[in-house]
Amino acid sequence: MLSAVLGGLLLADAAVRLVLICLLPVNVMASLSPALHVGALALLAGAGLWLRKRATAQVPAR
Repeated sequence: MLSAVLGGLLLADAAVRLVLICLLPVNVMASLSPALHVGALALLAGAGLWLRKRATAQVPAR
Protein backbone atom coordinates (compact mmCIF):
# COMPACT_ATOMS: atom_id res chain seq x y z
CA MET A 1 0.00 0.00 0.00
CA LEU A 2 2.74 2.43 0.94
CA SER A 3 4.65 1.82 -2.29
CA ALA A 4 1.53 2.38 -4.39
CA VAL A 5 0.73 5.68 -2.66
CA LEU A 6 4.29 6.97 -2.87
CA GLY A 7 4.60 5.85 -6.50
CA GLY A 8 1.34 7.60 -7.36
CA LEU A 9 2.50 10.81 -5.71
CA LEU A 10 5.80 10.70 -7.58
CA LEU A 11 4.01 10.08 -10.89
CA ALA A 12 1.70 13.02 -10.19
CA ASP A 13 4.74 15.20 -9.44
CA ALA A 14 6.35 14.17 -12.72
CA ALA A 15 3.13 14.88 -14.64
CA VAL A 16 2.82 18.35 -13.09
CA ARG A 17 6.45 19.08 -13.93
CA LEU A 18 5.99 18.00 -17.56
CA VAL A 19 2.94 20.22 -17.98
CA LEU A 20 4.70 23.19 -16.39
CA ILE A 21 7.81 22.65 -18.52
CA CYS A 22 5.64 22.89 -21.63
CA LEU A 23 3.73 25.96 -20.43
CA LEU A 24 6.33 28.10 -18.65
CA PRO A 25 9.56 29.73 -19.81
CA VAL A 26 12.78 27.99 -18.81
CA ASN A 27 13.88 30.63 -16.29
CA VAL A 28 10.50 30.55 -14.50
CA MET A 29 10.46 26.76 -14.34
CA ALA A 30 14.06 26.70 -13.11
CA SER A 31 13.06 29.03 -10.28
CA LEU A 32 9.88 27.08 -9.50
CA SER A 33 11.48 23.62 -9.50
CA PRO A 34 12.96 23.73 -5.97
CA ALA A 35 9.59 24.74 -4.53
CA LEU A 36 7.93 21.86 -6.37
CA HIS A 37 10.57 19.51 -4.98
CA VAL A 38 9.99 20.66 -1.39
CA GLY A 39 6.23 20.38 -1.86
CA ALA A 40 6.51 16.87 -3.25
CA LEU A 41 8.76 15.80 -0.36
CA ALA A 42 6.30 17.25 2.15
CA LEU A 43 3.44 15.32 0.52
CA LEU A 44 5.49 12.12 0.52
CA ALA A 45 6.42 12.52 4.19
CA GLY A 46 2.83 13.32 5.15
CA ALA A 47 1.50 10.33 3.24
CA GLY A 48 4.06 8.04 4.85
CA LEU A 49 3.22 9.26 8.34
CA TRP A 50 -0.52 9.00 7.71
CA LEU A 51 -0.23 5.46 6.39
CA ARG A 52 1.98 4.42 9.32
CA LYS A 53 -0.49 5.87 11.81
CA ARG A 54 -3.36 4.13 10.04
CA ALA A 55 -1.52 0.80 9.99
CA THR A 56 -0.62 0.91 13.67
CA ALA A 57 -4.18 1.84 14.64
CA GLN A 58 -5.48 -1.33 13.00
CA VAL A 59 -3.19 -3.63 15.00
CA PRO A 60 -4.61 -4.37 18.46
CA ALA A 61 -2.26 -3.80 21.39
CA ARG A 62 -1.13 -6.84 23.39
